Amino acid sequence: MEYINHYTVNTSHNRMSYPEEVNKNIYFSLTNIIKKAAAGERPEALDGTYITLTTERDCYAATLWADENTPLLLTVGANSEEGRKKVSNLIINDYKGLYEGTPILPAAPVVADVILPSCIFMPKVLEWSGDFTRCLGWALMAPEKIR
Repeated sequence: MEYINHYTVNTSHNRMSYPEEVNKNIYFSLTNIIKKAAAGERPEALDGTYITLTTERDCYAATLWADENTPLLLTVGANSEEGRKKVSNLIINDYKGLYEGTPILPAAPVVADVILPSCIFMPKVLEWSGDFTRCLGWALMAPEKIR
């Protein structure tokens, strides 16, 4: 993978992310978070937030939480066109009340973030969540590129 399209559903903003933008010193922290979350734990991400994660062969979905009942942000990723269709359908069907129109995700590989209204309770999360989800995407879809 040469780059990942990093798309914010709420704003329709897209930027190309390259592996050299990921600080290699965070690789082991990210893989530790991923292992715990994939095992069903709720590891801390940053600033007191927690993450849950579901992965499939060609896509994933993760949620950042303020607490057990307050999701802050959904981030999904796909490294194939088939995976892109799966995560696109998830966003369209489960989060359609959060934005106007039907979002069209950029081509895979893609990371797409949906900022949830409950972010108003922890707005500081929006200062770093884009960087976190971008790095998480690299760690899940092409870890060899950021090692």
